[in-house]
Amino acid sequence: MKALILGALVVVTSIAGCSSTNNDESSGKQMTTTELDKIASNSSFTSKQLRDAAKELGYRCDLVAKTGSHMKKKLCSTQQQRDVMEAAARQRIRDMEKTGITAANQHSNGG
Repeated sequence: MKALILGALVVVTSIAGCSSTNNDESSGKQMTTTELDKIASNSSFTSKQLRDAAKELGYRCDLVAKTGSHMKKKLCSTQQQRDVMEAAARQRIRDMEKTGITAANQHSNGG
C-alpha cells in the first residue's frame, strides 16, 4: 500500500513539474493574461489594473537555471528588485577582489 501511494506521489509530482516548466518562451516577459486573470479573481483589482501596475513597476519573469541543475525555475521580480540584486552581486565581486575568494567565502558563511 505504501508503495502504491509513493508511486502515485511520484507520478503527480512529475506531471506537476512538467507542467510548471516552460521553454524559454516566457523568459523576460511580463505576466501572461491568464496569470493576471487568476490573481485578479482572488483580489479586488481588475486584470487591467494589475497589468498597469506590473508595467509601471517593471515586473518581469525569467526562467533561471540554478547552479548544478538543468531544471529552470520561474523567477519574477520588479525592476527595483533586479537593481538591488545586481548591486549586491557587484559588491560581492568587489569584496572578493579586495580580500580574496577564501576570505569572502568565510564571511558569507558566518566565519
